[in-house]
Amino acid sequence: MSSNSKANPQAKDSPVEPFKKAVASALRAMAGKEEVEVQFAADRPSLVDAGEIVRARLPEPPRKPTPKDIAVLRGHADSYALKLACHDERLHRKLMPEGLDARKVFEAVEQARCDAIGSNRMMGVASNIDAMLEERYHRSNLAEVNDLANAPME
Repeated sequence: MSSNSKANPQAKDSPVEPFKKAVASALRAMAGKEEVEVQFAADRPSLVDAGEIVRARLPEPPRKPTPKDIAVLRGHADSYALKLACHDERLHRKLMPEGLDARKVFEAVEQARCDAIGSNRMMGVASNIDAMLEERYHRSNLAEVNDLANAPME
């Protein structure tokens, strides 16, 4: 599978196309799944694992990405790859709590567990995930939260 270069004929002219192909290949290699469909879009990053169909949507990099842009994008890809490689969906469903808030916390802890496995084994992955998390927290304005009651549970 390749990035969304087939959908966009002008993508071949893009200077970031080789980088996008490398990120997609690294995601598949770390996940141990060649069939992962990797897309780059301005939409929110996401991972959908529907068994036979696995789709990862990553942020579209700017034409001239900064080192921070690159690290954040790689952080998303590394995090998704680690979830695909380290997550046991059957066990997860069996242990998942009933309440909505409890499920959100359970999901966040599971993602942190998967990220920690790769971060402890690979220094570059740790740096990428750190950059991704810093960007996520910056965008969510968590620095503005001054009362625990106003903080999201997860």
